[in-house]
Amino acid sequence: MMNEILKRGPITCAIAVTKDLVNYTGGIFEDKSGRKDLDHDISVVGWGEDKGVKYWTIRNSWGSYWGEGGNFRLIRGTDNLGIESTCSWATPLDTWTKDLRNETKPKAVEAMPKLSLTQ
Repeated sequence: MMNEILKRGPITCAIAVTKDLVNYTGGIFEDKSGRKDLDHDISVVGWGEDKGVKYWTIRNSWGSYWGEGGNFRLIRGTDNLGIESTCSWATPLDTWTKDLRNETKPKAVEAMPKLSLTQ
């Protein structure tokens, strides 16, 4: 998960939503119910550590009023809420630039057909 986020950015993961998560207002969340029936998709955008506690930084879809500006931190490394069991991401295949990223090539100017005004 961390390698993919570092290389290409946020990934999508499924989590179990609990009543405590719905009522989350801040801090590092740790579910104690053991629930892992996945019913909500989120974006994992990063990770960190606070006072020795490792966590995932997650963007949720419930609006900026919820959590920490629409985000939350979830304890990392214990598959809490099932977050570390079902994640997905795309790995784009560059088929158009022959591995010359961000390089613009001028297009060949095509010869315009000559018009004939004779009848």
